[in-house]
Amino acid sequence: MNHRLTMAAAAAVILASSSEFFLIHGAAWLVEAAGATLVVALAGTLTRLSPVPSAIGATLLAGAATTPMLAAQSPYLKIAAAVIIICCAASASGLRALRSVAGLATYLAALLLYLNILLAGGQSLLAVIPTAASLHHLVTLANSGITLTKYPPPVLGSNRGIQLLAAGSIGLAAVLVDFVAVRLRKPAIAGLPLLVIYMAPIATTAHIGGLGGAATFLLAAGGYLALLSSDGRSRLRAWGRVITVWHASGEDDRLGGADIGALTATGRRIGLAAVCLALAVPLVLPTLSPRKLFGGGNGTGPGGPGVTLPNPDVQLHGMLVRSRPEPVLDYRLAGPPQYFQVFVLNYDNSSGDWGIVRPSRSTTVGTGRGLQTAPGFTPSTPENLVTAHVTLADVSAGYSEPDFFLPVPYWPVKLHIQGDWLQADGTLMVYSSQAYHAGQAYTVTSGDAEPTPADLPAEQTIPAAIKKAYLTYRSLYDRQLKTIAERQTRGKTSAFAKAIALEQWFQSGRFSYNLRPDLPNSNKGLLDFLTVDRQGYCQQFAFAMAVLSRLLGIPARIAVGYTAGTRRPNGTWVVTTNDAHAWPELYLSGAGWVRFEPTPGGKDGQDTAFQPAWVTAASSGTSHPTTGPSQNATSSPGPSGRASAQPTHLRIVGQSGAGGNVPGPGGGGNEGGPIAVAVLALLVLAAAAPGTVRAVARHRHWQAGADDASLARAAWQELCADLEDYGMPCRASESPRTVARRLSAAAHLDDPARQAVARIATVVERARYAPRPQAAGPIRADVATVRRALARNSPRRTRWRARLAPASTLRPVREAARQGFGLLTGWAPNAGESSPA
Repeated sequence: MNHRLTMAAAAAVILASSSEFFLIHGAAWLVEAAGATLVVALAGTLTRLSPVPSAIGATLLAGAATTPMLAAQSPYLKIAAAVIIICCAASASGLRALRSVAGLATYLAALLLYLNILLAGGQSLLAVIPTAASLHHLVTLANSGITLTKYPPPVLGSNRGIQLLAAGSIGLAAVLVDFVAVRLRKPAIAGLPLLVIYMAPIATTAHIGGLGGAATFLLAAGGYLALLSSDGRSRLRAWGRVITVWHASGEDDRLGGADIGALTATGRRIGLAAVCLALAVPLVLPTLSPRKLFGGGNGTGPGGPGVTLPNPDVQLHGMLVRSRPEPVLDYRLAGPPQYFQVFVLNYDNSSGDWGIVRPSRSTTVGTGRGLQTAPGFTPSTPENLVTAHVTLADVSAGYSEPDFFLPVPYWPVKLHIQGDWLQADGTLMVYSSQAYHAGQAYTVTSGDAEPTPADLPAEQTIPAAIKKAYLTYRSLYDRQLKTIAERQTRGKTSAFAKAIALEQWFQSGRFSYNLRPDLPNSNKGLLDFLTVDRQGYCQQFAFAMAVLSRLLGIPARIAVGYTAGTRRPNGTWVVTTNDAHAWPELYLSGAGWVRFEPTPGGKDGQDTAFQPAWVTAASSGTSHPTTGPSQNATSSPGPSGRASAQPTHLRIVGQSGAGGNVPGPGGGGNEGGPIAVAVLALLVLAAAAPGTVRAVARHRHWQAGADDASLARAAWQELCADLEDYGMPCRASESPRTVARRLSAAAHLDDPARQAVARIATVVERARYAPRPQAAGPIRADVATVRRALARNSPRRTRWRARLAPASTLRPVREAARQGFGLLTGWAPNAGESSPA
């Protein structure tokens, strides 16, 4: 069995998968895909064992993987599972057809079990064996991942659906590569599935080029060349097998075989020339560039019949990280600026994700038609009516889908618009079945609630429907999260006061704004955001405050849309993709759904985000709050080079500085200091590593000296290592006595050192060749005497090199690097004698 070829095939798949970085942001998906590839390699090894052990392994894997089919009510599924298991067990007979079925079942079952353990362990039997619930969870994740593939790359690699698609698809490609390259011994044809992996980004709108494109190409090409080289070495070695009575199958490598260095080097040079040619052609023909090969469809999302719901998290992040903002809408208004709501999100305990609330029932709206009343709002709640005259820009620049959701402030009271529009019950989202509305003009009047503690009841009275839909939250980290929420709201009695305390905590400077947080999209990621990392953008802030509010008994949901945007000199406002935003809305008795803003704003946060007036009023202690940023505020260039509104109340009282965030325990602060310290520490560790390894090796050598023979062996290993460290390595052709004579003459040793070398040589030769080894005596002290003599007679530079960068420690590293370079380039390393140690 050629294990080297198996590992070369797995490495080729992993290296080719690096090209998917253009499609997926992050590296967690690659780790899981590499795990799937290794699992496939182990499964392939199992299929190539003798019939009996491979049949046993196939039967066990197939039995575990088909457990949901055996437990299903359908008799057809039970029969199908039984047939698969019986075929796997019967493959022990060695029949080719049965072994083929068992081999395929081994591959697929191993991959399924790996994905099930990785992504659906909580729904599995003993966290390993698939169940109907775990398979349903995997299907749900796959559907969510497929939904994300409709949006421009790169998508977030922390999404579990994307991780499932990446690990599953790369695992299937690994099955093909392993089968073709190892089982069929056709490594050249195995390049086809590798090419499919590499070509995946080119078939999309991913931006491929520059150093990253060249690096991924070289990695993929290097993996393919290594696969070809490994197979070539195996075939060429078979030409010159050593003839021996005791030769067994698979012993070619151990017995040496033919000298294949020149032949394999020639093959690698040809492969390297082809790779260089492939890199040079685009430079000579600059018109050759990646194109989108296949048009993307829109598909159907998780909405109700006739309604396609996008993934707002992905669209939100995609707009915020654009290098150039694109206009979404502009408006004129009579009143304070308003946030424009597009979607309403709720938490699904079964999947652990936030998703758009399904518009199960809707009413027709438009010019001359009334709109729904906001849930929970009472006439006694203070409010302002704000009218905005809005004109949409290129709607494809923002949140877009076949069903278009209209940006309107919450809550819309009157809407004058042409066309057929619907309003979802409960959430008040306004949408149309027509996707393109560029240039659409409409006028919307919205109610802007301004709750104060005096206007709200002391006790929450929550309707049953609101409590059922927006108050539950279950995860493995409920206790830790609830403790955080209670700590930050200690001493607050009303829901309104607790909500304000939570927002003030997020705005206190302990958190910082970061568009690319290193956090998984999970409940564990939420806990890390609140306790360790404390860096994120509006998605993390909004989700965190909504979860903490629910754990405090306050219903919460997420609104996704746009901030008020930037005010032009002529008095109109413009909203761009840089103003895409998410914020929490909390349900308060007497006011209904009320907006809160935990995301930092200003130059150190999301430029145009601002806290609502009722929060700033509570912070400053005023009884008559202002409403939003000043309409007379001028615009100034923000950090991104665009005009950004500078709200006058972004700073909480007691926070130092004129604006932005104060670096706190988890804030941004001076990030360069810790990074520099970490880099310096790594450099120090790297410099000390060779000397430390040498000291550990010396200790292990002497620890192994339990008798005279082993002491002699340890002494010789140490003497050869010391000579190599000081530039006088031992050669394999030299006997211990020859080394002693050469050392005494060349190193200018004093009499004690020469005598010590002679004693070492005598003891080692007696241990090697005499019937009975000579007593080792103080041989360890003799080695130390020789080492000190070498140090005294060597230049200072040589002494320090022997201590800090001993050649005996670095030699294996250099040889491995030289072999790897030769494997990829075709220049075989020079043959030479190695140390006899």
